[in-house]
Amino acid sequence: MNQMKSYGFLNKYYSFDIIKIVASIFIVFHHYQQLSNSYFSGINFYGGIIPFNRLVELFFLISGALIYISDNKKNGENKLKILFKRIVRFYPISIIAFLVIFVVAEIQFRIFRSFPTDIDYHNLKCIFTSLTLTHRGWPILACERAINNPTWYISVLICCYVVYYLMLKISEILKIRIELLAFLFVVLIILIDYYYCDYFYYIGVDSVRGFKCFFIGFILAYISQYISSIKKLFIIDILLIILGGGIAYFVRQGRSIFVIYYCLSLMVFTLLVGERCIRFSISKKMDYTISLLTSASYEVYILHVPLYAMLNLVYMCMGIILDRSYISMIVFLIFVEIISVYIYRYIDKPLNSILCKKFLK
Repeated sequence: MNQMKSYGFLNKYYSFDIIKIVASIFIVFHHYQQLSNSYFSGINFYGGIIPFNRLVELFFLISGALIYISDNKKNGENKLKILFKRIVRFYPISIIAFLVIFVVAEIQFRIFRSFPTDIDYHNLKCIFTSLTLTHRGWPILACERAINNPTWYISVLICCYVVYYLMLKISEILKIRIELLAFLFVVLIILIDYYYCDYFYYIGVDSVRGFKCFFIGFILAYISQYISSIKKLFIIDILLIILGGGIAYFVRQGRSIFVIYYCLSLMVFTLLVGERCIRFSISKKMDYTISLLTSASYEVYILHVPLYAMLNLVYMCMGIILDRSYISMIVFLIFVEIISVYIYRYIDKPLNSILCKKFLK
């Protein structure tokens, strides 16, 4: 008999899982084209019409929404321990990925006098901040690029978690709702970014993308609680589309960025409400597959650049010149997915379990 599981807002965020899997795939495609300097006659994931690099904003939106929902369920638990668990998850694989690409870069430099990317792999500050995941979002430590550059997202996400924890403490001391503090923080970041964007140079300009989207996602999760039906959601979505279109019409500076942020935020908001209002069922086998791919999507994101650099070095040593195409890109994706799943199951998951038991007794 085919056993089924029922899903919805209170159990599992199935739609967010799908989004994470798909977004991580598109980001792999984006960096594949960027690193291989290839351009296709059809859809291009790098240098094309659609800015696929902005999918990272989607990760921040989802992270902010999920932290609100998760912490509401864990009322009374030690917030500092929860914060540690969230942060410690990032380090084992990030360090492994760093070591892989660093070793590959050294070998390539000694043989071919070149590096896998346009990063200075011998810069001590870059090495330190890449290892500690502090190269974006942290004043003074900010570097233009990291050894494994996609980890800028993790660096900023850790900052977001720290800021969120500080907000929790401030809300407790001042007896102010954290949702209000989050809203004021987003407004402040947007205003500074619009009028005095040079101030963000010291934490990395890209960091602003993370701060805005993380806390927008947090606020959207709060608001979504008050919409109780699909009918209301449909009406609100229509009104928001009209409002967004009106704002986009009058906004001149940064119109394209506004449209991207607005559309991604609207999508996350719609899914948040939809997850609560609509119940659906999937088989246990499908549930297991999606859960595994979702969990491994972090490994996919962190490892795809080091794995590309490693394969590229092998091809260089063998004198092989690959024909860059959709097929070679998909084959590379399958390779990354397989490696990521195995590393998640047999390295990342056990390591995180050991770290949590050791430090959170």
